[in-house]
Amino acid sequence: METQVYFSGIREAIVERLDAAVENVLVAVAWLTDRTLFDALVSCQRRGIAVSLAVLDDRINRQSSIGWERLTALGGRLSWIPEGTTRAGSLHHKFCLIDDDTVINGSF
Repeated sequence: METQVYFSGIREAIVERLDAAVENVLVAVAWLTDRTLFDALVSCQRRGIAVSLAVLDDRINRQSSIGWERLTALGGRLSWIPEGTTRAGSLHHKFCLIDDDTVINGSF
């Protein structure tokens, strides 16, 4: 098992991994506001790679300039996870699984 840590060039490293996807991409992130990364997910779906994305259903995501429908129009799956209450949990994950093999974890 290979592990790599990035402190710079993070966006480029993520896009490179997404560009190499061949089967599926699963993403769970609290907030996705980076259009370059979203465009890479849309590109995956356009190439026939099954993309499933879960994001927090909050003001940050809902008012972002991300065109969420671009992913779903191509058959990608988008799940809006409700904000938690003081007793209920919420989505605060930050990970991506590519081809059931590569895991990207952390905050960018």
